[in-house]
Amino acid sequence: MADDADKEEEEKKPTYCGGIRVFVPLCGKTVDMAYLAQLDSVQQVVGVEGIRTAIEEFAHEQPQLNVVRSTVSSSVGFEQWDGTKISIFKGNFFQVDMTVVGGERFGVMFDRGSLVAIEPTLRHDYITTISNLIAPGGKILLVTLERRGSDNDMVQQGPPYSISESDVRKLYGSLEWVQDITVLEQEDVLEKDPSQRDRYKGLDALMEIAFLIQAKSS
Repeated sequence: MADDADKEEEEKKPTYCGGIRVFVPLCGKTVDMAYLAQLDSVQQVVGVEGIRTAIEEFAHEQPQLNVVRSTVSSSVGFEQWDGTKISIFKGNFFQVDMTVVGGERFGVMFDRGSLVAIEPTLRHDYITTISNLIAPGGKILLVTLERRGSDNDMVQQGPPYSISESDVRKLYGSLEWVQDITVLEQEDVLEKDPSQRDRYKGLDALMEIAFLIQAKSS
């Protein structure tokens, strides 16, 4: 009977073939996951989030993905939600490793609003977690916000915390597995959307910067 039960649980696990695995750290309920999951080139989207409400809202707002709390046992301390080409793990991001997310390491990571959300003192721990999940030859699309202005208190506030190009190169540039860091584009959020100026009073500019971080192939 135990063998039959184990087989039944195994059959419930989502299976994937072909394509790339995409990792979205501190995913919240971002619609980016829904967009990625519908791409033919994507095998599976895996998100990690610490707040159950965000996952529940994502499941409600994206009914086409059929995201439900899984009956599959996840690692201790994590709760697993599965849907069509997507799995979300609720738990402590800094405890995530391959035993939690399973499968192969990730060929692509999409970090928009994650690194800027954590306390600056935790950035090296954050990078350590990322380093254990990225596949050889993998790519990270990283989007940061840099606060610019003479009001130092406003510049230091967060989240979102200010992260400049120099900060990114210091964090990632010395890592053995990193091959290259490229700035893809940058724009001033306050210039693009003046309505944000009330929220960010004291700043001269709020630069949104997109980076491509390329991992070495071996």
